[in-house]
Amino acid sequence: MATAGPGAPEGTAGISYTASTLSASTSQRKGVLVRAPFSLKNALVRETARRGASLNDVAVGMLADAFGVPYVPSGRRSPLPGSSPVVLLRMPPELKDAIQAEAFRAGSNTNDVILAALSRELGVPFESNARRTVPFGGGRGKDTPMAASNGSTNGSARSKDKVRVAIIGVGNCANSLLQGVEYYKSADRDAFVPGLMHVDLGGYHISDIEFTAAFDVVKGKVGEDLADAMWAKPNDTIKFADVPKTGIKVSRGMTHDGIGKYLSQVVEKAPGETADIVKILRETGTDVVVNYLPVGSEMAAKWYAEQILEAGCAMVNCMPVFIAREHYWQKRFEDAGLPIIGDDIKSQVGATISHRVLTSLFRERGVHLDRTMQLNVGGNSDFMNMLERERLESKKISKTNAVTSMLDYDLGEGNVHVGPSDYVPWLTDRKWAYIRMEGTAFGDVPLNLELKLEVWDSPNSAGIVIDAVRLAKLALNNGIAGALEGPSSYLMKSPPVQIVDSEARESTERFIKQNALKQERAAAKE
Repeated sequence: MATAGPGAPEGTAGISYTASTLSASTSQRKGVLVRAPFSLKNALVRETARRGASLNDVAVGMLADAFGVPYVPSGRRSPLPGSSPVVLLRMPPELKDAIQAEAFRAGSNTNDVILAALSRELGVPFESNARRTVPFGGGRGKDTPMAASNGSTNGSARSKDKVRVAIIGVGNCANSLLQGVEYYKSADRDAFVPGLMHVDLGGYHISDIEFTAAFDVVKGKVGEDLADAMWAKPNDTIKFADVPKTGIKVSRGMTHDGIGKYLSQVVEKAPGETADIVKILRETGTDVVVNYLPVGSEMAAKWYAEQILEAGCAMVNCMPVFIAREHYWQKRFEDAGLPIIGDDIKSQVGATISHRVLTSLFRERGVHLDRTMQLNVGGNSDFMNMLERERLESKKISKTNAVTSMLDYDLGEGNVHVGPSDYVPWLTDRKWAYIRMEGTAFGDVPLNLELKLEVWDSPNSAGIVIDAVRLAKLALNNGIAGALEGPSSYLMKSPPVQIVDSEARESTERFIKQNALKQERAAAKE
């Protein structure tokens, strides 16, 4: 048995730790998303800085005291959180149960119960979040559920029969998405399909996805049927389905910074003016727009986000320009009454998710991760584009945060490297990833791990997007606006809030259950 010494953070001195309590205090904790008012969040940050502890230890310790539940703090320091109003607290399951029971007894919600308890402890006036239309974990909601053109209760709802999808960027990822919808269009609703949460997700089958429009800037794609454009150079992914003619001509999009220095050497820009994106999205009745722009297309991504907002569509941001995680864009989508899922799509089993899970494994098994690296090489146009290192900043941040967010301590500058390393043309759309992790185990003995992963890059994320567009459609149907935090955390590398993957999946399953098509409508579709 060990006892916290005089150097332990305030509130931990005198606590006895046993192997069983330490184990329970880490691997068995449950995540709870809390939206805190500005005044309370600031008070909590100040108290965390004063104690020299972690925000989680301070907040959960206060809640444990308030509800009389034992809690063993980690005793670790962590960087102070940013300005986001959303905080992820990891707490003992008994504490989470006690809070939920109090919310039920008081006819309140879990978020308000937590806010009230922390406000009392910190001497801050209590501000309720009860006016929000959606409980934590689903979406941000609004007092007015949706924009006038999209609301499900104002007589102006769009058709719920289909998920109408437009694509920005007809590259390998768009190719694999189209193939995937075709390949699984006749799958049994109860079948297991690799890479999908469900064949029938909330009442929407894979075959309910309809493509309405596509935008690109490359000659050989613009003006062509989408089924032909998806195979135009430089696309080079694997073929696993025959996609018939779609009747959709690829429209000329906006270039901005979408074509980098190296990519411009192998593609030619299509002639002509930029199409009226807003008009096309409106006339086609598009529900969800998928952003597949190349890495580093910062200006283009934000320009398209403006068009999507003006057209009144949901957005799935598959690339690492930060939109869903940024407060400015969150508020823009909230104010427009539109949902967004983002940022930077995960793969089914890719380098980052593998690295992330292994990092969680180290933490849960008590191995201290000292340093780690992930090197990726590939042969598609995305890797060619990333030879231009200045386009890599957001990608490296996205990948690094996805891994380090699984730790409750800072690895320190220079001890983590995650990112693309080189372009190898003969790999085509394949990606090879090399991961090395160095840690310290029992007795301060070194423990090292190495892994090599080989995947076809674009099909590896297509199933994730099939789920994402259906989740976004459910949000549209139910008047949920802003960043969808549970789905974003499960499907994206850089969501508004990072949650452990198992808990993010649980949150997303709850979102589906709460927002699914009514049974009679789903049955009528069969």
